[in-house]
Amino acid sequence: MTIPHFGYSYAGGCIQTQAGQHIHSSDHRPMSDNKPMSCFTCGRRSLFADLSRAAAKLAGARLRGVGALPSHPRWTSRASLCEFCPIRVIHKGKTYCGKPLLAQIDRGPAEGCGCPITEKAKDPSEHCPLDSRHRPAVMSGNVCNCKWCGANAESSAAAPRS
Repeated sequence: MTIPHFGYSYAGGCIQTQAGQHIHSSDHRPMSDNKPMSCFTCGRRSLFADLSRAAAKLAGARLRGVGALPSHPRWTSRASLCEFCPIRVIHKGKTYCGKPLLAQIDRGPAEGCGCPITEKAKDPSEHCPLDSRHRPAVMSGNVCNCKWCGANAESSAAAPRS
């Protein structure tokens, strides 16, 4: 059998090139760069942990929606900062912090978390993944340099003290 486009002929387990070289099929096994992986981990810390955290955030957002959990007092200013963010994504009429979680499960810290921005801004325990210069935010101890905490620090420093 000759494969004209590639110039190889195959006979009895032996491949012959146009140059006349014989390559035995046992010597020429296809190599793959795919490494065997577990179905549920795919090189990440824990898919189950990420999906569980997302389910807990969803439950918290629903409880905040009915008034059972408190919202951040300045959630509207937090959400307005996100409207000009470079990682904001609009998907089906809703704004997200990065691509929605199920559209991109594996992500870096500066790619956002995939949460809806309104619910993320209402959660008092949430932080923006970026600082004021659009670099990954850093939290050391109780001090955070994210956009939201930086804006809160600036507004409280600019407010007159009584």
